[in-house]
Amino acid sequence: MNRSTAIKLLWFFLGLLIFGCVIVLLSCSLYNLERKLDPGIRAWYEKHWIIMEYPIPKDMGKGSERGYFLRLPVERQILYISKFWDMREIGMEEEYRYRLAVCAGMFRGEGVDTWMTERGKVMLLYGPPFDEQHRNERGEFYNEGEEGWGYARQEGKRWFKHWFYWYGAGFWQQLIILKFEWDGIDKWRYIEESDWEHRSFKQYWQWRMAPTPEGWKLWQEVK
Repeated sequence: MNRSTAIKLLWFFLGLLIFGCVIVLLSCSLYNLERKLDPGIRAWYEKHWIIMEYPIPKDMGKGSERGYFLRLPVERQILYISKFWDMREIGMEEEYRYRLAVCAGMFRGEGVDTWMTERGKVMLLYGPPFDEQHRNERGEFYNEGEEGWGYARQEGKRWFKHWFYWYGAGFWQQLIILKFEWDGIDKWRYIEESDWEHRSFKQYWQWRMAPTPEGWKLWQEVK
């Protein structure tokens, strides 16, 4: 390896280190702000933060809607909550209530509120899949509730749920598969993919669930 290549690699890894440090600092900052939330506001926030990750308009600052909300004084947070759905597409509130109801009916028994399970968070952001499949580690299908569940607990075998979504339209339509793995005890763990298709799918839904440009204008006009 020549000196030029070594220097480039050094700068690359240094950049990764700095980026990682920034992410950690931002996460700690949000965590500290969450701890200071008013109890009444926290109950609302825990059900909605998952759809507040899209960036705010540049003329309002930097970061996500989530961070923007957490930095508001309590009085403005209460006002923001009252305008939350007015800032979004018509019908989005009803759709989100439906997703919360699905979580409440399907994702019990994991030791946390249904919307805070990993399946619940995925459901709130993406909505219900058009199909679901259950497979074991060999790719074989099984039916939920059959003896395979007992084997998963007793022998530590790996069991998966696959959720199927369509993304895009026409020529650009793609099939997106989201995967969950049974932890062998009491929880389903989301296996997040990092390829371009999955990142794009996530960003699309973050955008869809975010305030519209007209919604942000409405909020800026609120005194």
